[in-house]
Parts: sequence; C-alpha cells; structure tokens
Amino acid sequence: AFLEGEHFSTVIAADGTLKGFANISLDLVGKPLPSRERAEQIAAEFLRKAAPDLLTSLRGASVTPHDEPIRLSHAGRNETVQLTGLKFKSRNQADGRWFWVIVGSDEKPMLFERDLEWAYLLARRKTEQWLHDRWIKVQDAQQIDKPGRWSLPWTH
Repeated sequence: AFLEGEHFSTVIAADGTLKGFANISLDLVGKPLPSRERAEQIAAEFLRKAAPDLLTSLRGASVTPHDEPIRLSHAGRNETVQLTGLKFKSRNQADGRWFWVIVGSDEKPMLFERDLEWAYLLARRKTEQWLHDRWIKVQDAQQIDKPGRWSLPWTH
C-alpha cells in the first residue's frame, strides 16, 4: 500500500523476458530458512523454468543471507522489520552481468534480478533498481519540480 511496505512487483523487458520480481511479504519474516544446499536447488529449479539461458553460463555461485527491510505502520507507529532470505548469486559468463535468486523461508523465490552491472570503481551497482523502494524514492525525489521530466506514478 506504500513504498517500503509489502508488495509483489515485476519487471518485464520489451521482448517479454522476465528481468526480475520481488515478493516482499510479512508472512516470510522471522521464520527459519532452508539450508544453503536446499536454497541452491530451489534457485536452480526456478532458473530452469524462468531463465534457462542463465544456467548455461553461470560462474562462481554463492549462497549467503540477504536482508530486505519492510516498513510497517501499526497503531500509528512506524516500524521496520527485516525479511531475510538466502541469496543465490552468480555471474553470467556470456555477458559479465550478475543475477540472483533470493529464496525465502517458504522455500520459494522471493526476489529475482538479472542483467545487473556493477561499477567496480564506485563499489556499487550501476544498473537501475526498479524493484527496490529506496531507489524508487530517490529517483522520484530527483524528478520533482523538473519540467518535462518523468515522475513515478505508482507505489506498488
């Protein structure tokens, strides 16, 4: 209902390729995660179905915990909780871009992103972060009061 809260979002390329999705749900907070081995199996199964081209050229996969903040508004108070998943992260040898699948406590992918580029000298991601509310808020704030510029019309 608002930025930084629960949401299900997708990014689809013009050619129909799934570029990413996020399933940010309070139902997944605070529950035990699958093992790293199980998370890797789930990620590989997802990639076989949704992005098989990435499986043929992956390199250096790692599985590590990853936190996504979720903001709650309850009884007039705001609170942020951490949604933790296991991130299966790898690099596509074909084009050098990164991709990952984050597996949630329900043993389902909760976040997927592909075709990510890294600015090594700046030590940060240089690809747009369409699925991340913090990035959307910054982009929207930078566009306010600029004639002829776009403003994001949605809040998930």
